[in-house]
Amino acid sequence: MKQVFIAVLAFCAASSFAHTGFAWDPLHVLDAGEGEVSVGTDYEKHGDHGGLVFNAGVSYGIIEGLEAAITFPFYHHDDETGFGQPALGVRYWLPIDLGFFANLALPFAGVGPNDLGLTAGVQYSAELTDELSIGSEINIGDLLSDGAKDLTIGLGLEHPLGPITLSIGSEFLIGIGDDAEKLGINPCAGISFDIGEMLHADVGVTLGFGDRYGDDMPVIISASVSLHF
Repeated sequence: MKQVFIAVLAFCAASSFAHTGFAWDPLHVLDAGEGEVSVGTDYEKHGDHGGLVFNAGVSYGIIEGLEAAITFPFYHHDDETGFGQPALGVRYWLPIDLGFFANLALPFAGVGPNDLGLTAGVQYSAELTDELSIGSEINIGDLLSDGAKDLTIGLGLEHPLGPITLSIGSEFLIGIGDDAEKLGINPCAGISFDIGEMLHADVGVTLGFGDRYGDDMPVIISASVSLHF
């Protein structure tokens, strides 16, 4: 249960793209001096277990191409309630639509894992047509741990349709090392829309398939609102 939760939702406050485990939104990069505040909630159901996580995050464009973010999760999950690990993130985006990032989970959690954790990866995005964009990501988590790690491969498409934008995608979780987790596949779909010039909303659903999750398919329903400044 917690493995699904951590893999899919760890940095969702920093990115709403396709509602996957993308650490950052590869299609929407902040310009220098721009910022975004995001709040949201995610409901997860996996077999007989379920719960909520509330997310709050801030991201800011420091200079052109360089972004920083901080996120704070709060869990209300089965019998556990409390703050999860806050996370610091930094991303550098090149003019060739290629970006590199690192996210550091801090050891100050009341619920869930409480070890210093590092995830690093690379992203690429492109406009396939005037109305269809693709974003992709490869990352490796638990880089500070001596144990098994996860290689995550994510792919998503975004298409504007009138006042709303549709997004679909999937991530593939591949365990690396001894006693690694089995394969997990998380397809997702989302809708986003603007509320005025500065306010933006997202809703989406993510499913879980593969041996990693056993016989019960996890379902995550997400909703968030972000303020651009």
